[in-house]
Amino acid sequence: MNKKLSFSGAFLLLVVLLCVFPARSRYYDRLGNGIVADTLYPPEIEVLPSELHLDFKQGDFVIKDITILNRGGQPLEIYGMRGSCYCANAAIIHPYIVPFSKGTIRLSINTKNLSDSLQRIDYTIRTNTPDSSKNFRVFLRLLPKDSTLSR
Repeated sequence: MNKKLSFSGAFLLLVVLLCVFPARSRYYDRLGNGIVADTLYPPEIEVLPSELHLDFKQGDFVIKDITILNRGGQPLEIYGMRGSCYCANAAIIHPYIVPFSKGTIRLSINTKNLSDSLQRIDYTIRTNTPDSSKNFRVFLRLLPKDSTLSR
């Protein structure tokens, strides 16, 4: 009887904890990483590298990952990212980054219709930082048709 009662109590405690901390909640994510948010310091975004310089051959599909660091005391949320050119796209791999952690954004550029020898594409990253957005530049250099591409 006593073992049955202690098992029932443990089961009831487990059910209550699962209801209070659902598996996909942000609070649970912060607890799982051992980092508690600091309310005095807002999220702060840093992009590595600070800008990209890439070579391409016309018609290539260029894909490159960039690293996003959260240097602030609160979780960083990435709401979206937009390129200045119809040829530029981005996939946010990690839209929620806890303090002092890193995430990834995958940039993709379709160079089929790019014909200038130098191109600049500006990306705007929309976040929950006090500035609310961060600009990121990609510089593209068209290689001659007979050269080999070195990445």
